[in-house]
Amino acid sequence: MKRLIILLLLIPFLLLAQELGRYKLNDVDGNSFLFRKNLDHDANILVFWATWCLPCKKEFPELQKLKEKYKERDIQIIAISIDSPRSLAKVKMFTKSHTYDFVYLVDPSGDVTNKLLVKEVPHTMLVDRSGKVVYSLTGYRKGDEKQLEEAMLKLWKPSEDKE
Repeated sequence: MKRLIILLLLIPFLLLAQELGRYKLNDVDGNSFLFRKNLDHDANILVFWATWCLPCKKEFPELQKLKEKYKERDIQIIAISIDSPRSLAKVKMFTKSHTYDFVYLVDPSGDVTNKLLVKEVPHTMLVDRSGKVVYSLTGYRKGDEKQLEEAMLKLWKPSEDKE
């Protein structure tokens, strides 16, 4: 019974891994971003956020520090706003007033957010080059970035063993 429950919990993530490359969103300037063509990094961190989300704003500097700590690695941070279309100006203002090295996308309709089973923000995912989600966390508390860092190191370990 326990194995069945675990399997049922994993099914959405298995489906998600197959689907991520098919999604497309726009950045804050209206340019198209196709995930399939943009996941060729050592680590892809997707963080779903909103301008009204205080934990999101606390997580961003920690993600930037993590990216800087591993600057020899090609880490891409994709911040996906779930703000409504009416709040696009707030999203743009936020992106212009902060110097985070992130790709900012918007999902005002919530289509991608819903398909990826994101129910709350912040929601952070670590995605490998193939589009497979290897780590996922809902919410943010100080120190959560250490779990993400461990997942990144685990993701990189097999490639380093081959060298």
